[in-house]
Amino acid sequence: MKTFDDVKKDILNEVVFLRSNYVNLDKDSNDKNVKNSAIRYTQMCDDDIDNIDEATVITIGRSTNQIIELTTLAVKHDYYGLYFKDFDKFCDEILLNRKSRYCILDYYNKLGLDKNDLLGLKPYDNYHPDRFNFGDDFRKVVNLSFGTSIPMAGELVKAQKEYEDCLDDKSFIRLCELRRDAGKNSSGPYSFAFLSNNERYQQAKYNISKLNKKEINN
Repeated sequence: MKTFDDVKKDILNEVVFLRSNYVNLDKDSNDKNVKNSAIRYTQMCDDDIDNIDEATVITIGRSTNQIIELTTLAVKHDYYGLYFKDFDKFCDEILLNRKSRYCILDYYNKLGLDKNDLLGLKPYDNYHPDRFNFGDDFRKVVNLSFGTSIPMAGELVKAQKEYEDCLDDKSFIRLCELRRDAGKNSSGPYSFAFLSNNERYQQAKYNISKLNKKEINN
């Protein structure tokens, strides 16, 4: 498995490469719409670079949960028997096969996994895709290796309910950070929604900080 810094370096290299392409497109094109798009995407790349650590956290969380989701879909829809009968074959022929609709290789390679890392998806006792906590063993392995905090099964749902019940700054901050750690703040490999750009989140953090200072002074 790669390290956090390895994944960060990979993202940074790719974003820098994309940025250079957009800069060249802006220079070379005479089309106003193309130039405007190139400028916009260049600015997005700059934002990714400025928030590279958060981009890495989001990427690791997203990759991890996509692997779990694809495994779950493969088992529930097409390969229930194979999964329980021969997990190793299930990995080779379904998860690690480019021809499979459930292929996880893009996410697998992004994290630098090997087959032993997938043992966190192997069924045992009451741990399999039909169970609520499926994927948590794999999440724990990833968190331990990368130093991340990908939430376990049910944590996001619980945080969402707590926020809806309280509608306060503290519960909103927790929900935002859990969504970030789970990789929810991404719509693609290099498309991120950073908390530093979330005005509601930043205001909530300011409110909490101001309240804490007031309590200390009292």
